[in-house]
Amino acid sequence: MLELIHKIRRRLVGRMLLFVVLPTLLIFALVIYLSSLASFKNLRQSEEEYIQLQARVVATQIEDLNASAVISAQRMADAQVAGMFGDREASIEYARIVLENFDGITGAYFGYEPNADGQDSESLGKLPTEAMDPNGRFIPYWFVDSTKGRTTSLEPLVDMESSLYYNGAKKDFEKTGKPAYKVTEPYVYQGKMITEQVYPIVIDGQFKGVAGVDFALADIDTMLRRIAKSEEFDIFLISANGNFIAASLDPVDGELDVSNERLLTRNVEDIQAAELFVRLMKDKNMNAPLLEVDPSEGEKYYFAAARVPVGNWTVVVRKPESIVLAPIWAQLRSRLIFALSGIFLIIALLLAMTVRLARRVNEAVEAAKRIAAGDLTGELEFAAPEECVDETGVLLHSIGNMTVNLNRLVGNVKQASIQLNSTATELSATSHQQKATASSFGSSANQIAAATKQISSTNTELLGTMENVSQVAVGTAELATAGRSGLQNMEESMRDLDKATGSIGEKLAVINDKASNITGVVSTITKVADQTNLLSVNAAIEAEKAGEYGVGFLVVAREIRRLADQTSAATLDIEQMVRQMLSAVSAGVMEMDRFTDHVRRNVKDVATISQQMSDIIEQVNSNTQQFESVNESMQSQAQGAEQISSAMGQLTAHAAQSSDAIHEYSRAADDLQQAIESLKSSIASFQLKS
Repeated sequence: MLELIHKIRRRLVGRMLLFVVLPTLLIFALVIYLSSLASFKNLRQSEEEYIQLQARVVATQIEDLNASAVISAQRMADAQVAGMFGDREASIEYARIVLENFDGITGAYFGYEPNADGQDSESLGKLPTEAMDPNGRFIPYWFVDSTKGRTTSLEPLVDMESSLYYNGAKKDFEKTGKPAYKVTEPYVYQGKMITEQVYPIVIDGQFKGVAGVDFALADIDTMLRRIAKSEEFDIFLISANGNFIAASLDPVDGELDVSNERLLTRNVEDIQAAELFVRLMKDKNMNAPLLEVDPSEGEKYYFAAARVPVGNWTVVVRKPESIVLAPIWAQLRSRLIFALSGIFLIIALLLAMTVRLARRVNEAVEAAKRIAAGDLTGELEFAAPEECVDETGVLLHSIGNMTVNLNRLVGNVKQASIQLNSTATELSATSHQQKATASSFGSSANQIAAATKQISSTNTELLGTMENVSQVAVGTAELATAGRSGLQNMEESMRDLDKATGSIGEKLAVINDKASNITGVVSTITKVADQTNLLSVNAAIEAEKAGEYGVGFLVVAREIRRLADQTSAATLDIEQMVRQMLSAVSAGVMEMDRFTDHVRRNVKDVATISQQMSDIIEQVNSNTQQFESVNESMQSQAQGAEQISSAMGQLTAHAAQSSDAIHEYSRAADDLQQAIESLKSSIASFQLKS
């Protein structure tokens, strides 16, 4: 199996089947499965909703029939309340008219309470006895007598106090105090299934009796059988007490006979599916059908229930799952057939495309094999360029063009190889000549390069010496310039010093004059002190004369005398200091005069030295410029020598490169000859068209 798969995978058709057709088939199958599953769920849900809807429709139709009977009973009661109550003859006639004019009604009646209208005794002998009991109680009952050819008959009501149609309605009114209709449990009467709809007659809040009709369920049974036949399901109508009112699967035998084979009048608890029907009756929502197995038949059915409010009946619709699913499976089968047809069509188209593609690819492979083997004589059949609408057509067309172009190319290569062979021979001879010339040129260039290097080395040493001399001259010039600047600064300082000494002499003369003035002032102060001392002596004498009155003045005179003595002593000290200062100032003036003369002589010497330093600087600067000129010439010569040496080095390198290139050129010529020979041998394997 694996070997077969490997063989299939090695072929283009097999790979297309494995990687295109098979995945496409699987994807379509998955899509079909998922869509079918979703469709099945949706269709089944739709069918379930349809079954539930049918149950509700049937319940609505039964509701309408029951409601019409209830309305008839209510109108009869309303007529009594409106004024007919007590008019017994009119009431009898009204009940007969209701019976004859409403379909489905098999009986119509009134039932008064004993002597409710106060006419029981009066009515005896006046009204038909069939409308009263022996006491004259008004209880007329009109019914359809099937034994007399569906004629109407009149008879009194029976079992009033014990039956639901009268006693039940009476008790309901007594409980609530409000009139309300009453639907009795269905029963078989004269071979017919009937139910009674009654309405209480209430006048001034008092219960006076009932008005009612008997409603035959034959019409409901016929309707249910018709619906069940057309919709292919079974319908069960169950009363509030759980008794079967109608069943579409019961046989139709004319007159009803209650037997164990029939469901009619049987209670749901007496059948095998009792639990299922009880659950349906108790279900208050009734929104979705149930899928259950019917124990009596062992087959799955959908059961849907709906409530009939009038009478509190329950409608149960039963439909086999096989019938529900039959149209769904048919629809899915049609979809599946359509999908499979599409898949087969797609597979056929893919196979056709694959076979056509494989045929063209095989043609291209065969052409490529012939070209690989060197056979360019074959012709490949292909369509015109404008007809190559797909990739394979373009590929075949391109291979055909490639074959033609290769045939032309190989022919041109053969002719070019002959010319290349002669050219390669000439290139080889020329390379050997150039090789000898390059060797001779290389030796000469090496000699020139050695001489140039020696010249460059000598120039470099000389250039270094000149640079040292130039640097020394520059340093000397800088030092001389600095010395001249210092001498100029010194000359200016000496001149400033000369000016300062002159100024100091002048200031000392001024100080001498001021000191002389101070001496005069001190003499004046001394005289004042002597006079003050004399005055204080006189004041003391006068104070002595005054006695005790002059004691205070005597103290003042003594203090003045003491101050005059201190002043005299101070003036003596000041005079001595001034004299010392005068002698010092006189000596300073003399020394300053001598220092000034010395400074002036030094200024003249500094000026002479500064002039000499200027001459030296000019001479050094002149030599420095000459050194710089020589240095620049030496630098130019050294640069030229270096350039010559560099050029000779490059020339030598180029000569070496040229020699290497000539070697490579010679080797390339040899390789070219070998390649031409190999090309000839390779081209020889191609077979060209003539």
